[in-house]
Amino acid sequence: MTGEATRRGGEWERGRVGNLAPSPTRPLAFSWICGAPVANLTEDETVAAIDKLISAGGSHYGAVVNAAKIVTANRDDRLKQILCEADLVTADGMSIVWASRFLGQSLKQRVTGIDLFQRLVEHAAERGLSVYFLGAGDESVRGVIARLTARHPNLRVAGYRNGYFAPNESDAIADAIRQSRA
Repeated sequence: MTGEATRRGGEWERGRVGNLAPSPTRPLAFSWICGAPVANLTEDETVAAIDKLISAGGSHYGAVVNAAKIVTANRDDRLKQILCEADLVTADGMSIVWASRFLGQSLKQRVTGIDLFQRLVEHAAERGLSVYFLGAGDESVRGVIARLTARHPNLRVAGYRNGYFAPNESDAIADAIRQSRA
């Protein structure tokens, strides 16, 4: 498996993605599934891998993939690049787990975005880490925060923002999140 890129017949060659080397912080346990570097970790191992990234400091990002996202990435070089550069990519859709079995690279478990979100909130509350919520409308995100802080009284919320913004606002929002020290 290499990070060198070629594209054949509109599909990613197995083990190769774009002109990009895999992220140096990606867990060692990953498989190339239909061109995406998907973590071959259980949910518990995924939380532990994310905890290592948090401990390492700096900025990191993860992604979740399902069949639709893989198909889109085969046509969209930017999405392909995002997936390749992600520190962690998990199988959000059962179709990815089935594909892994078919390809002889069986993933240990499906790790969905929502399940991982809930586990990470719990983990943050237990460790005293602060979190920043970004997404949905103002009322929705405030409701989520209210429910999560009721369920996890030790949860430290560094801030929140709705998910409706223009692309030119992205850098300022990223700076606000960094300044929150979440």
